[in-house]
Amino acid sequence: MDNLIRICLQFRKAIEKTNKNELLISFKNFPLGSCGDTSLILGSYLHSKGYGVYNYICGERGEQSHAWLEKDGLIIDITSDQFGKENSSVYVGLINDFYSEFEVEFSHPYYESLDGNSIDTDTLYNDYIKICANL
Repeated sequence: MDNLIRICLQFRKAIEKTNKNELLISFKNFPLGSCGDTSLILGSYLHSKGYGVYNYICGERGEQSHAWLEKDGLIIDITSDQFGKENSSVYVGLINDFYSEFEVEFSHPYYESLDGNSIDTDTLYNDYIKICANL
């Protein structure tokens, strides 16, 4: 698990290093409002590193929504700090009180949101390449 946490921390740092003017608008105020697209590209990156297929989870809490990755009960979220400093910038662990507050609206393998089931054919691909260049 330590290696997985390290990879997630590195990926988050790569997003932070990437020029936001070169990325889609969803990354302009990262991590604010970036959880959906971030989860999709992180899912692709983890898959490319041999960590298997994670489910993209989207939940709602009142008027707020949030997205993260989950596999076999393990949550991966590199944008939870957008909800306040009490949340870590990178969370890898089991469901906790924060995630329990969200009612899951939908869940599916991360790639099902991408055209052609591949990040290569999606509009996120260019951002994925730019972010990975900073790893």
